[in-house]
Amino acid sequence: VQNRLQQTFAKQLRPGQSVWEWSYETDEEDRSWPARCRATVTIPVVGRSFTGAWVRGQRDAQIEACGLVAQFLSEGGELPTTLSKGELPRTLSEGSSTGFHDDLSDSAL
Repeated sequence: VQNRLQQTFAKQLRPGQSVWEWSYETDEEDRSWPARCRATVTIPVVGRSFTGAWVRGQRDAQIEACGLVAQFLSEGGELPTTLSKGELPRTLSEGSSTGFHDDLSDSAL
């Protein structure tokens, strides 16, 4: 998936720029091992984030999020069109009815 991203967006990436950024959440209430985890991967060049399902362990969480990125690429994932002033990119999140939702936070409102 990383190679596909690099090939797809090679012209938009600056030298040394990472094609993606990862973050992880763990279920603080879960006492099993490995703990339940979900990964979010952000693709800066397209302004999108993808959050996978809750699974056991960080590796499986990363695989879940990679599946969402692969789906995005298979569906013709492209750079966003020019955004209107104040408009934020959309993110793909597991469980969303449309697949995409606005990436809004309290600070953006």
